[in-house]
Amino acid sequence: MRIRNKNKFLLAILLFFTPLFVAGCMGFGGGSISSLFLSFLSIVTAISLTIGISSCNWWSEDLPPMPEPTPTPEPTPPEPTPPTPPTPEPNRVIFVTDATFDGKLGNSSLGAINYADYYCNNDANTPAGTNRKFKALLLTDVRDPSQNWVLEASKSYYRTDETTLIGTTNSSATFDFPLTNSIEPSGSGQDVWTGAAYLDHWSTYVGYNCSNFTDNSGSGGGYYYYGSFGNSEQTSYYSIYTSSNNYCSDYYPLICVEQASATTPSKKVIFVTDASNDGYFGANEADALTAADAMCNTDINKPAGAGRTFKAILFTDNDRVACTTANCAGDPVVADGVIKSGWVLAATTPYYQSDETTLIGLTNNKGIFEFP
Repeated sequence: MRIRNKNKFLLAILLFFTPLFVAGCMGFGGGSISSLFLSFLSIVTAISLTIGISSCNWWSEDLPPMPEPTPTPEPTPPEPTPPTPPTPEPNRVIFVTDATFDGKLGNSSLGAINYADYYCNNDANTPAGTNRKFKALLLTDVRDPSQNWVLEASKSYYRTDETTLIGTTNSSATFDFPLTNSIEPSGSGQDVWTGAAYLDHWSTYVGYNCSNFTDNSGSGGGYYYYGSFGNSEQTSYYSIYTSSNNYCSDYYPLICVEQASATTPSKKVIFVTDASNDGYFGANEADALTAADAMCNTDINKPAGAGRTFKAILFTDNDRVACTTANCAGDPVVADGVIKSGWVLAATTPYYQSDETTLIGLTNNKGIFEFP
């Protein structure tokens, strides 16, 4: 406001002297008018400059400053997606079957073990859940810590509540006694078949395991009539061997141990059926082979696994004949003009026992084994 008043004052001076100057010019003549006129112009110029400068200062002081431009923020790069952690394996479980069995679980050692595993996976007490697999804790000539064993080294095992720890195995895949907790709570325990020895408790009690659980004979004086057992509410070695034996005709449940979930494709397996048959499978080759293959795929010894198909190793005149050339390519015809077909072994392929660990052998490029 002070600047505006100053400009008005200067303008008033200019307006005041302008008529005087005009009057003066009318009273003088010649060079005097020019001199006076020039002097007047000097005064007007000075006042105009003063008014202009003041006006500029007024505008600069009274107008708001120009705002600073807002910088455009840099785009924030997206956070990297963290890798999905692997799904943790559920706690491994040990349980006791609801069903009880005498000492004869099968007709052969392998058959007995396979039946026992089948019972563990299909019992009323079997824990629910997909892809869960259980095996029977039995000690025989085909199952012990050195072969087809059911416990994993340095692994914790729990009751069916998946919270109560039974124990953690040692590096030999056996438990050191005493266990952290018994397999079943105190007061609900029971005798269970094991076949464990009285000295080295994690070895097979030869002669006192119902002949590898293939015999259910009663008392009669022979040691094959007895089987060793444990008690599921004990934490000492009594949990698998109670220092006594029972008659093989008695009925007891089984201890079942959870296995690792299957995450890898199954290996090719060769097994022997538990069931037996005479030499008649059918009225002709096709019928006989169909019946034999069906027997393989429905036998109790068939390894578990969805989509697994088996064929019988049988030699016939025409429909199942071993190859004589690599991959059976261009294989010669047989005497009656029928091309050899239906062979069951693949070329250059390893085949295993049912444990999928013990290698039987590797076929050659003709799909047959070379002996030994």
